[in-house]
Amino acid sequence: MSRTSFAIVAASALLAAATARAEIYLDVEPDPMPLIEITVVVPAGFESTRAEEAGAATLMADVLDAGTKSLARPAFLDRLASFGASHGLSVSNLYSVWTLSFPIVDGKDYAALASLLADNWKSPRLTDETFRIAKRKLEASLKGGLDSDMSLGA
Repeated sequence: MSRTSFAIVAASALLAAATARAEIYLDVEPDPMPLIEITVVVPAGFESTRAEEAGAATLMADVLDAGTKSLARPAFLDRLASFGASHGLSVSNLYSVWTLSFPIVDGKDYAALASLLADNWKSPRLTDETFRIAKRKLEASLKGGLDSDMSLGA
């Protein structure tokens, strides 16, 4: 990976963290196949002190996975896969953690990956349908949590 390509990907991750009040962790695994893993930790989980942060943290996973305004989910995931990249977002009680990993392949231009990621964070695909699905998932998760909470009694 050229220094310029790496700098573009790192700058995209820094931009995402700066706008999200987050911390970034970067891990580069050594040979035989060098692997980059970028982790963005956002200090907002499902137990956030502000209700809007809790809701946003839960919605963020679905929105980021839905693609961009210009790319629906299948096309977005295909573009990520063309770089051997995968991403995910998990929400814990205090934090939301977004991860991206991809191998370093000599001669590969990672500027397009950086552009894709920037577009995903700046212009996510938040449609009415994406919102409805995320809302149903959250409701089901909350109901499931109540069903398994033994402190509520029988």
